[in-house]
Amino acid sequence: MRSFLISLSLSLSLAACGGGSSSSPSTDNTTTEDPEPEVASVLTEDGLHFAEDRVYEGQCAPPGSRGGCHTITLHADGTVDNMLFDAMITGTYEIQDHTLKITTTDGSGFEDMELSEDYSKLGELDLQP
Repeated sequence: MRSFLISLSLSLSLAACGGGSSSSPSTDNTTTEDPEPEVASVLTEDGLHFAEDRVYEGQCAPPGSRGGCHTITLHADGTVDNMLFDAMITGTYEIQDHTLKITTTDGSGFEDMELSEDYSKLGELDLQP
């Protein structure tokens, strides 16, 4: 009886450590999520605007000179503020297939800009934290 208990105890110890000879099917509970749903969540439900205000910033004027940085702020309501050093251009925007299309308030033209796949870049401008 004592040898049976020792044998049983040893078997249980080995099984707990994974050292048993019997193999059970491996269950891998890790799933690889497609990053697209997370990326898409930064957009409004219709996919035309950002769900929250986003600021992209690029080249800045040299220190001590007149002007600041090239900054484009995309608002959740579909409006845009484009500060080009010291000149403000306003308007509205839509996102179409990772392309930002801006319509300026004054009717002047604005070149379409490409958004990176993860929306962290707008042309050469970087998303600001």
